[in-house]
Amino acid sequence: MSSKISKKEVLRMLLFLAIVVFLMISIQVYKKAIFLGDDITFHYQRFYEMFMQIKNGNMNYFQSIYSFNSSGRIINALYGYDFAFIQGIILFLFRSWAKFQIVTSFLCFYTSGVSMYFLARTIKLSPKFSFIGSVMYMTTSVVSSYPLYQAFNGWGAAFVPLLFIPAIKSVVDSKERINPVYLAIPVSILLSVHTLSALIGVLAIVPFYIVSFLLEKNKLQWIKNGFIAVLLTLLMVANTIFSYVDVYSSNKIYGPTLIQKMSDFSAIPTLGGNDLKSLGLVVSIVFIFQIAYSILNWKKYPLIYKLINSVGIVFLILSSTIIPWDALAARLDFLQILQFPHRFLMITYVLLLLGFLISMSSLYSKLEEANKNVLFSIVVTITGLMIFGLNSAITNKTTIWFSDSPQNNGNNGYALRERNPQKIRDGFKDKDLTKAFGIVVKGTSDYLPMPKNEDAKSLLDKGPYGMYYREIVDNQIGYKKKISDNGSIIISWKNNDEKTVEKVVPVIIYGHSIVRLNGTEIKPSDLSKTDIGVAKVKSKPGMNELVVGYKPFFSMKIIFVLKIIGLISSAVFLFLNRKRKH
Repeated sequence: MSSKISKKEVLRMLLFLAIVVFLMISIQVYKKAIFLGDDITFHYQRFYEMFMQIKNGNMNYFQSIYSFNSSGRIINALYGYDFAFIQGIILFLFRSWAKFQIVTSFLCFYTSGVSMYFLARTIKLSPKFSFIGSVMYMTTSVVSSYPLYQAFNGWGAAFVPLLFIPAIKSVVDSKERINPVYLAIPVSILLSVHTLSALIGVLAIVPFYIVSFLLEKNKLQWIKNGFIAVLLTLLMVANTIFSYVDVYSSNKIYGPTLIQKMSDFSAIPTLGGNDLKSLGLVVSIVFIFQIAYSILNWKKYPLIYKLINSVGIVFLILSSTIIPWDALAARLDFLQILQFPHRFLMITYVLLLLGFLISMSSLYSKLEEANKNVLFSIVVTITGLMIFGLNSAITNKTTIWFSDSPQNNGNNGYALRERNPQKIRDGFKDKDLTKAFGIVVKGTSDYLPMPKNEDAKSLLDKGPYGMYYREIVDNQIGYKKKISDNGSIIISWKNNDEKTVEKVVPVIIYGHSIVRLNGTEIKPSDLSKTDIGVAKVKSKPGMNELVVGYKPFFSMKIIFVLKIIGLISSAVFLFLNRKRKH
């Protein structure tokens, strides 16, 4: 089997994948349904922020000046700014939440399929087995978590297969163990999309590169190429890295909510459908078969097959209840940052599905023609069941959208500000995109600044979500907000008292915020703030004005110059590499 890919093959694959994805989501497309998943308001506000900044030209890299109640909280800078910018462009083009969700869901499925196809071809699987693998991977819960629930690890899973292309080549290609650009590009993409997926993915490819290093005779060249790959990655994600350095060095940040009962979010084999916490009947059969088959044929396997299957099995164990996650989380607080052990499944789905395809392809090559047809029909049947399972989930969610409880596609019941189901549907389809944010209102406290004497656990006990509702979401009456040409937030209000009073103004203050109260600049450290960083100012009698901007300790222009240098260097390297091969 050849791994060479012709243009005709690529075009055929792209067309057929598009048809399969369209068929999977056809009922949502036809009925223009919107799935109100768990994270819809958080991520859609991020994308709305980029849409509005693009539309108005008031660019503010750090602060949320249009979304999250124009509160100035930092989100996109710490949560994949580059990819959020792309999502903002898509929203700018379609200007409808229904169209935006359908288009981005299509792209998420499609990207995952294309990524998996090229990975399968890297291991020299035939085009038809590679295509089957790409379709199987598209239907998995780790990918569909974005289209169904707006969980952003779905986008991370869509790009994860790309990480294993250079990892596998590093083991099997004795002439070039590490191609710096081919390694740097997928790592950079993942870091720009979903940081936690990138960290899990990098952890998964480490065993491949350890073996690669041990096999390499010229270890100095391996180290050199590895260093270049790291340097290129750092350059291409310079803005992401700098954002973390700037914000975390000048603030104590309250991260995503820590989960102590992590075992509740572990994955298990089940006889039902495939979702984030259960493998489902079809996937369970595929995984159990592949694990058994790989163990029985271990001695016959080449080294790369052993790596693929063993890493896949290890990450399956990590995602499961076999690991005493609750006990570990109680002793090692940093593990709670992971939140959900089922996040490890994205590696398992990639590698064990790849292992399954290798096994089926190997068996296929040894059979006579009649038996080949039987075996391939079985593989197609398994794939078909996975497609129908996903299509059933999409159909079910479409039905919920048109039911009396359209919010039940996610955990949005407690966050509803509108109970009439038709008004919920109308609000999310209104031309005014902000109406959706007034229907499902969630007081997320991610990336808010904490007092220096506070820690995450003590703040969690005080209820940061409730604080956010009181101090930001429900504290908008009496304020007028506008955005300056340089992207600062201008808040004005009238104090009807005859004396100066302290007032909680709904804007977040960070260590590097630029604050002016009634024309006087105030250092953020000298300004009184609540436990989640909301400004507490001395409001004089009459009209008051608070202007809040942000100035990092280093120029973002220089940071983006470094990023451009990294991108240009990678492009030149790819061009020269291709020219050399020709």
